[in-house]
Amino acid sequence: MSSSLFLKIGFISAVVSACGAPPTSDLQDGASVTAANNSMRMGQGYNSLGGTSYSEDLSYCVESAPLSSMGATSGESLTLYLTSATSEVTLQEALTRSLALGLGYTSPADTAKNAAVGKEEVSNALSAHLDLSQKREVSSIYKSKAVYVVLRARKNFVAESMTKYAISDDTINFFTDRPQEFYNRCGDRFVSGVIKGAEVTAVLECQTDSSEAKNKLTKEVNAKGGYIGISASASAQEVIEKVRQQTSERCKMQFMASGGSGNIDPSNSDQFVRTAVSYITSATPGSGVPVEFESMPYEAILSTKLRDTVLAKADLQLKAQHTYVEGQKSVIATLATQIDRLLELGQSHASMINPLLEGMEKARLAADACIRNVYESSECNAPGRFPVIKP
Repeated sequence: MSSSLFLKIGFISAVVSACGAPPTSDLQDGASVTAANNSMRMGQGYNSLGGTSYSEDLSYCVESAPLSSMGATSGESLTLYLTSATSEVTLQEALTRSLALGLGYTSPADTAKNAAVGKEEVSNALSAHLDLSQKREVSSIYKSKAVYVVLRARKNFVAESMTKYAISDDTINFFTDRPQEFYNRCGDRFVSGVIKGAEVTAVLECQTDSSEAKNKLTKEVNAKGGYIGISASASAQEVIEKVRQQTSERCKMQFMASGGSGNIDPSNSDQFVRTAVSYITSATPGSGVPVEFESMPYEAILSTKLRDTVLAKADLQLKAQHTYVEGQKSVIATLATQIDRLLELGQSHASMINPLLEGMEKARLAADACIRNVYESSECNAPGRFPVIKP
């Protein structure tokens, strides 16, 4: 693989109606789902505070290098992941969860060059989960009586990592007199490795008659979901088919696919799961596309000049900032849980829900301001009081 390979972290979108409705690019009721269509390249800067949505325009601060296999893993793995979503937060989580869990990838360069430098777990392009860079219409999915079922089928090939990490003298010289600009141009990490493979991601949306029916189906899906072996794909078919039947086929499906071959048939549950599995299993190393990537901290580059003239003067650890942003994400997750709880109890009045939604947006804005102004202490320490209701 060439080190200048264009790393398309994402899928070829294909939006299909499962029950005769016109094709659409958005989920019914306006729920906004960010497809993993972001692009990253080897050596490009990465912003671990904000994720890919804050990293797409960063520079290529690390020099190109050949790639080599990561660790001793030389085979391939097949995974099915099934879950349901009750909010945009949980939907984003389901769509962006890493499917490389447990593969134990270790970068040889990381181990040999600098064992003290931690390697960030191989992560999906949407590793930020809930995109903090733009406002979303988060209320519609809560108000909807629809059940959202997410199915992801993935074939992973061996992961590859850059064989060496280097930065040019010209780049170092540029930042020597302006180290505080390094973060905005290069991020706090850089893309150093990639997993290629094939993936099909589907979101099935089915309308129920009540919030109670929605909650009941959601719990049933989650009870039987999780990571499923390809050999047990029939169980995923059964879950999807049950949701269709119990909602009288008032369903629509969106799916995205890349890296495999063949046609995917969404006409019924049996055909969809079977053809999705066939699509990914037919993938070869030649047809596979990058589906997840690894990032490394700039401290992994063994350059005294870089360390002394740039890194020593630019705080890239950003410990306080990470704590602050994670705190805001926790607020969002807590308020989302509160909303789910209220809806389970049938308390869906705007006077109960809207203050929580407003609190979620305030937390998102606070995190976004910190990510964009990491060296402004006022932005990353701003106090916030958000409503938490305990019904």
